[in-house]
Amino acid sequence: NPSITNVQTRGVDEGDIVKQIGHFLIVLQDGRLFTVDLHPPRGGLAFTDRVNVYRNASTESWYDEMLVYRNRVVVTGYSYVRRASEVTVFSMSDEGRLTREAVYYMSSNDYYDPENYATRLVDDNLVIYSPLNLAQRFTNNRVSWPTIRRWIRGDDQHMVLSKGEPLFDARDIYRPVQPTVEPTIHSISVCPLGSPRHGDELRCTATAFVGPPVRQFYIAPDAA
Repeated sequence: NPSITNVQTRGVDEGDIVKQIGHFLIVLQDGRLFTVDLHPPRGGLAFTDRVNVYRNASTESWYDEMLVYRNRVVVTGYSYVRRASEVTVFSMSDEGRLTREAVYYMSSNDYYDPENYATRLVDDNLVIYSPLNLAQRFTNNRVSWPTIRRWIRGDDQHMVLSKGEPLFDARDIYRPVQPTVEPTIHSISVCPLGSPRHGDELRCTATAFVGPPVRQFYIAPDAA
């Protein structure tokens, strides 16, 4: 795809609210996706399609940005009802029509903040960075591990999700060689989008390490 986003590295797509696939612009606005034909038969621009990312107009969700690869559009946002980051995958036809393929929820803090979260798309792999503040996660000497779950049915107020799986547990975490002030678990998850058919989970492989809370995030095609 030609990129109209000022990305850091070629081959690594970063989030934006306007993207291009072929001769179509995709625009994310107020929880809705629009496709616009750049080369219609009569010239100028032509509206093609519109779909709602949300499933209920009164939902407590905020949709921040989208990523694209081939005919895929991935919208990321935050659901305040589920207290989770929401990843919605659409496919676009050759005619510019959009079809929702799958929706996933990853437990997290509020999404749109460089201190909280970041997503990239490398080929058809969704690469997700997320922090886990240990001081805020321990309850009765137990830690609540982040999980990723798939939407099955229902609207945003009364949805049914799959059981899902934890992104990682204690065995996936690298610990520091010396004590760390304000220890935070930093994790990188790689989630192949593949072909999200009905009932498929998003199978992610995660690696995590303990470090100070301050960080910078950078993704290359073969490293994070």
